[in-house]
Amino acid sequence: VMYKDPNGHYRISVKWFAAGLNAGLSMVLTGGLTLGALIAYIKKKGTQAAKRIFYRTLRDKLIVIGASAGILKSLEWVVNTAFNYLDPGTVVANWIDSRDKKPQNGYIDF
Repeated sequence: VMYKDPNGHYRISVKWFAAGLNAGLSMVLTGGLTLGALIAYIKKKGTQAAKRIFYRTLRDKLIVIGASAGILKSLEWVVNTAFNYLDPGTVVANWIDSRDKKPQNGYIDF
């Protein structure tokens, strides 16, 4: 899924990153593996509580993969937008792709 391009940079497709993020968030929030689990968590705990946990989880994961300060600075806006779409993985993946080394190429470049 993640591969090294001819220039030595690692990349993963936006689609795979989004799917992994959605699955990971569902597991963290509810122990489930579906976006339905995230929606159920929102219904149970409320949108604000879900946003807080989502924000913290995403921030921690982005720090681990070496996200830039600019990406981390705008994270709150991204989380709010993601919850508007109820597909946080795709929203976040597209947002990161729009700000990485090669913007809007369908891949997240590290």
